[in-house]
Formats: sequence, C-alpha cells, structure tokens
Amino acid sequence: MLKSTTDTTRRGNSTRRPSASTLGPRGHTVRCAIIAALIILAAPLSLTAGVVHTVSGERHEGELTSISADGQVLLQQGDDSLTIPLADVFRIDLSRGPATAYAEAFTAEVRTVCGSRFYGELLEHEDGIGLKSSVFRDPISFDVENVIAVRFRWTDEHWLTDERLQDTLDQADRHTDALYVVTPRGVIPFSVAIEQIGTERTSFTRRDERREIETGAVSAVVFATQELADRPPVEIVLEDGSVLRCTIAEMDNGEFELYAAGAKLAVELSRVTFIEIDNPGVVYLSDLRPADVREVPFFSHVWEHRIDRSVTGGPLLLDGRRYARGLGCHTRTILTYDLGGRYRTFTAVLGIDDAARPLGSVQFVVRADGEELFSRVITGNDEAVPVTLDISGADRLTLIADFADNASVGDHANWADARLMK
Repeated sequence: MLKSTTDTTRRGNSTRRPSASTLGPRGHTVRCAIIAALIILAAPLSLTAGVVHTVSGERHEGELTSISADGQVLLQQGDDSLTIPLADVFRIDLSRGPATAYAEAFTAEVRTVCGSRFYGELLEHEDGIGLKSSVFRDPISFDVENVIAVRFRWTDEHWLTDERLQDTLDQADRHTDALYVVTPRGVIPFSVAIEQIGTERTSFTRRDERREIETGAVSAVVFATQELADRPPVEIVLEDGSVLRCTIAEMDNGEFELYAAGAKLAVELSRVTFIEIDNPGVVYLSDLRPADVREVPFFSHVWEHRIDRSVTGGPLLLDGRRYARGLGCHTRTILTYDLGGRYRTFTAVLGIDDAARPLGSVQFVVRADGEELFSRVITGNDEAVPVTLDISGADRLTLIADFADNASVGDHANWADARLMK
C-alpha cells in the first residue's frame, strides 16, 4: 500500500540484485509472456473506434468489436463486419487524435527491467517505488527489483538526456548504482549504492559512508547491472507517452486490467493510443544497424540520425501524432541497410517533424538495389505521406533525406513507423 509518511526503501547496501529467475513478480511476467497473447485474444472489447494494421501493409478502420480466443479480430464497418486473422496483425490503433509527447506535468520517469516506461509524480512508499500518473486510475507500486532507472525532470535544463541515460544502461558491467546529481557544473554521475529514494531525501552509501541528498538535486538513478527480463509480447502506448510491456488480465467496460513490471494496473481504454503485438513478420528499421551511414551537412554542423526519436532528440511527431518507432534525420542523410532478400514490403510515414514546422523542405528518396522506388519533396506545410513499396528480393535498401528548397533550414525529416515486412 502506498504511504505518505515513509521513504522508499531499497533493502541493504549491496548493489548485487537477484537474477530474473529468482524474482517472484518479474519471474511471473516472464513465464506468462506466451500466455499473454492468448489472454489478450480472449478479452472482449466494447465498441471502440480502431485501425488495424496488417503485415501486408493494409489498413482497416472500423469499430473494434472483439478479439476472439481463436485469434480473429472483428471490426464493424457500418452494416458490415470484417474479420482479420490476428497472425496478420502487428498493431491496433485506438486513438487517432493528437497524442501528447510526454505528460504535461510529470516530474519522474520510471523504467523497468522488461522495457516499460511510466511518467508521473514520485510518491512516498513503504517498500518500493510509488508513482502517481495522470493516466492511471490508482497510484502505481513498483517492486524496486523490477526497476532499472528513475529519472527526474525538476527543470528541463537538468533533465538527463536520453543519450546519456542510454549510454549508462548500455554499459555491460555496472557493478554500482549511478547517482546523477545536479551541480553548478552540470549533471554529474557518482558511483554509489542507493538505499532510499524519497520525495524529499535520497540516501546512499559511498566509500562505506552513508550520505543523504535532497531528491530535488537528483537528476537520475540507474541501478547496477542485472539480468533483464524477457519482454512480454504486448506493448501498449498511452496518451502521455508511457510505454507498457505487459500481460493483460482482461478488458471490460472500457478499462484494461493488466500486469506490467510486477504490478497490477488499471487503465481506461480511452487513454490507450495503440496496442502493438510482436509479429515475426515485421521488423522495424530502428532495430537494425545500417550497413552504411552518410551524413553530409549543408553548412558545418553534422546532425546524426536518431533511433525512435526526432533528429533533435524529441519524440517523433507528425500531424499531431506521436510515433514510438522510426528514424529522425537531417539533410543530407543516406542510410543503407543490408536486407539479404528477406523482405517483400517497406512501409513508413514520411514528413517534417511537427517541432520544426512550418519550416523544412526535404526530398525523401527510397531505393532498392539502386533502383529508385519513391521520390518526393515534402515541406513543413505538407501533411505526412504514408508510403508502401514493393521491395521483394532486394538485397539493399537505401533511404535518403536530401536538400530541397531553402538550404537545410528546419529539415527535421521523420521516417515514422519505418518497417520491413516479410
């Protein structure tokens, strides 16, 4: 139960934490990963406007009636109904309006070992980490063993960037916790053993000495290396930008009950932006490493392409919609991928990121084995352009964001939802 008087406690000073196989809540999540797909199929859904995307590039709109236990998605389209095999589906959109990139008033982000991200306000908690989110009916309670990082946004200037956070998470041999502290010289990391994270004070051990710091001076905490949990096959993205890797208990009366990071949560269906189901027939380009990268600036500054972010590091936004997956580039960027003839379709939504509009003018080009399949100039005044291209048998795919009009001003080119389908 969430408290209002005690600090969040991390038991002991040791930075060595149990493996995934010994954790009850997390182990349950891993063991239930396959069952999750069956559970979501059996959960009846009330009539909700939805868009079903298939691996063949088709897009079906209608009222989402049900997802049956035998793996059929039922859409009501006026007086007609359409049945789609779930094996052909990789995403269901449940909100077509503008999505918030981040919650407007969050101060804490919690990242879990199974790939979830939650935004909200830190709460005092008796034996874990508590979070109050604007999109969940009840406060969330996390077992600290399911948390890999906590990041704070007291001010935008002291927000630890995604790049620095990811660099720390990518370190293969972190024997100690990392405490990022806001100082006059910027945000500086210290190797510590975290003991408590409270709304007022954070305590830790450093060089065998117990110390405390105001939580308002903490930018982030990244816990020591541990074995990560397998990611459940269902991903739910909420309107505040939270990403839940979860299993679903049920969905009834317009509300999901689900398990994520060892916690049972309730969230209204109206808060869900989309549900994504892992499908072996779909591969996102952001999960692949380019075989060749060429980034040529118009002037002197080189803008490196970003993975699942815009070129400035913000969320991928096109026409008010936030995309969780894709590539953010600047002109001129050429990315080439080795495909080995394994895919038949490339699809993406192309456009100038909303943060740069109405500026920007980019020529988007797609080539397969040197043959030009698509070429179009898109400006900051244009709507995003969906493309679906036949790349059957192609060994190499090349994406080009090239200069068009007005040099490179505002050329924040998004390849949103860029994916390959077998």
